[in-house]
Amino acid sequence: MQTSDQLRAARALIRWDQKILAQRSGVSVPTIKRLEAQSGILSANVPTLAAVRRALESAGVIFVAENGEGAGVRLRKHSIQSAPPENDLVVEFDQNSGECFATCDGARKFMGVFETRELAETAAEEYQRELDWHKAKLEHPKG
Repeated sequence: MQTSDQLRAARALIRWDQKILAQRSGVSVPTIKRLEAQSGILSANVPTLAAVRRALESAGVIFVAENGEGAGVRLRKHSIQSAPPENDLVVEFDQNSGECFATCDGARKFMGVFETRELAETAAEEYQRELDWHKAKLEHPKG
């Protein structure tokens, strides 16, 4: 996501208002409004832009780079494949940025920025253990 036009278009594609985007990204509504009011290339802190982009991409938005016809957005095709088995831990680690996401029990969580994939996987496994513990407590509250 590079421009305010892409940001507004992405939000419109998935039918989110500014408040929903703020909740899903962890960025304040006033910041979302400020970003959308800018013209042209977005200017903000890198973590802020990354959080907004992550939220939109996790909802299915694909940002299309400038290709002579202008930058844009589109929606990702929905996969016909079956969902992964419940409670499988999936770790996504971007070597360039160090960002890590963990998906467990259908919940996707930003784990943070790590120096190595091994550190990211350790954090994700801890997240899975925490989810398993909470799940067990709900199933057996007195046990």
